[in-house]
Amino acid sequence: MVVIVDPHLKRAQDYPAFKQASELGILVKPKSGEGEYEGWCWPGSSSWTDFFNPAAWDWWKSLFKVEETPGKWSWTKSTTDIHIWNDMNEVCPLHAFFFWKA
Repeated sequence: MVVIVDPHLKRAQDYPAFKQASELGILVKPKSGEGEYEGWCWPGSSSWTDFFNPAAWDWWKSLFKVEETPGKWSWTKSTTDIHIWNDMNEVCPLHAFFFWKA
């Protein structure tokens, strides 16, 4: 299996990665410092992990473990042959790109 890793998280309570990050308070905040920054990317409404927060690094790394952690969501049930495609690490203003009108 090749897992495509994008730095943005789909803002949906039924998406385990977003739900965990939101509950841990490790998502980028808006200028006001309250709530979570919301932007747009491939899945639509998205948030980003705040990698200036050391707790965010611990959480992010935990998502790539090849063994299951009891009581935590994991994508490891499908296969042990896992490869990572680290996608979209460049700045990409998709909303401006796709919705810009000449």
